[in-house]
Amino acid sequence: MSCVACASLVADRRAVRDRIRDEMAAALPGAGAAELRAACERRLREHTVLEAQRIRLRHSLAAVEVEGRRAAAARRREREMAAKAARRAAPCAECGLPDAAGLYPPCSYARRTGLLVQEAVDLAVAVRADLDDVEQVAQLTAQCEADTRTLIAEVCRRRGGDEAWVSYAAQEIAERIRDERRAAALRRLASSEEAVAEADAAYEAALRQRPRALQAAEAAAEAACRRAAGFLLRSQLGQLRVVRARAAAGRAHRRAA
Repeated sequence: MSCVACASLVADRRAVRDRIRDEMAAALPGAGAAELRAACERRLREHTVLEAQRIRLRHSLAAVEVEGRRAAAARRREREMAAKAARRAAPCAECGLPDAAGLYPPCSYARRTGLLVQEAVDLAVAVRADLDDVEQVAQLTAQCEADTRTLIAEVCRRRGGDEAWVSYAAQEIAERIRDERRAAALRRLASSEEAVAEADAAYEAALRQRPRALQAAEAAAEAACRRAAGFLLRSQLGQLRVVRARAAAGRAHRRAA
């Protein structure tokens, strides 16, 4: 690699000498060989000095650029450290405890538990309520949430522990309830007419392709049934959100009136 670089450097210098010699020959047409050689040497020295100055300038600019990047990186690290320190010093958004990084762990667990309870309630209401009946949706939501929170509190009471442990356990229990209700909702929807029809269609299509592959047809039917149940659940959860949004908008309109 170094030999190639050296050869390139020699070629560049030779090209510079040839160019300067041509320029001097054009500028001094009547000059003798000695005069022309002396003029070329002077111009070559001037070129060398100018080239050295340009190299120093490039190095200086590069050094300034590197230093600027280092300074910018240092400022960025300082800002990140300051932001991290501010986050650590932030009080809990729920209870106001200082130096809680914005959320005291028990409060964080409680917030997560609330979200999980809401998901568990939605899963139950979506498959049990008449989603066209706003009043029934509201009543079933309130009852299901109360029952879910009572169940979580009872299990936590039996387990015992300090505040942080109880908060963590409540989150864990709520997550399990949410998962169990999702599984129950999917099982319920898998027996619906829509899901059964999808399964039957998949079974028949698989047998048409491979008449003797009964196991493959059954697997295709089960997969189609699961997909249909999942689609129905997502659809009913979306409908439930729409029902609640409309009910909330109606309440806001009545208060404004």
